[in-house]
Amino acid sequence: MNTLLTRTLTGILIVGVILAGLLIDSLAFFVVFLGIMVATQWEFYRILRRIKVRAQMLQGVVLGMAMFSLFFLVAIQALPVRFLVILLIFFPFVFIHEIYAQHNRPFHNIAYTFLGLIYIALPFSLLSFLVFDVHEKLQPVFTIDGKEDLLNFLLQPGYAIEYDPGIVLGIFILIWMYDTGAYLSGVLFGRHRLMPRISPKKTWEGVIGGAVAAVLTGVALTKVLHVLNGMEWQMIVFVVVVFGTLGDLAESLLKRRIGVKDSGRILPGHGGFLDRFDSFLFITPVVVALLVILQP
Repeated sequence: MNTLLTRTLTGILIVGVILAGLLIDSLAFFVVFLGIMVATQWEFYRILRRIKVRAQMLQGVVLGMAMFSLFFLVAIQALPVRFLVILLIFFPFVFIHEIYAQHNRPFHNIAYTFLGLIYIALPFSLLSFLVFDVHEKLQPVFTIDGKEDLLNFLLQPGYAIEYDPGIVLGIFILIWMYDTGAYLSGVLFGRHRLMPRISPKKTWEGVIGGAVAAVLTGVALTKVLHVLNGMEWQMIVFVVVVFGTLGDLAESLLKRRIGVKDSGRILPGHGGFLDRFDSFLFITPVVVALLVILQP
């Protein structure tokens, strides 16, 4: 009972922090998700020490923070998209570090450092493109006798930026409902193992139960969150079910290879940050790609 209570209280705290980061304002979004990203990336690099991989923890996290910040600034139109190439300037320093570090397996360290950026920092950084919507200003903000004030026009950007966390909020709700449905269905009806070699507890019955819960949640989101239409929400449901499950299995494969049960202990009853955001890391890039493709 104590374990269940601890897990429940921790889960409520996690949900509360995520909701606060999404619903307060764009600054809260930046601070909360940058913090979660740093904690997840640091945890990933740390557990690699168990298999004698010395990924560059500090350099990798700093690069991840730079990536998140640049994506944020580009999403709010504070910087043009071409400024993302700044990241390329820092990539050679990961190699240069190993030249002088004299480690036994330098290219393992380099590879896993970049893996932390691709696997963790990139999905978190892409969130900025889901929460900001840029519109052209159709009317000048200030006029004099029906004419635009030229100075004001020059000082005002030609676009309006709207912070709308609806899509990201919907994604997290779908993930939570899918996980809940999968857990309950697996406990009650689970008989057929999904992939026992990697994750012995996951069952096909759990996946089906989670999928049903996600589909019903997608229908509800269509009526509550009007940022996407019904078809688009159901496409995201498909991504959550398929890629969320694959993300979970990928992290299970990583832990099995390293020989740990949880990626960390910072979240009582839930393990580590990587344990809690494993499916999200696979879902976000696919959702961003789909929504970009579907744009008119």
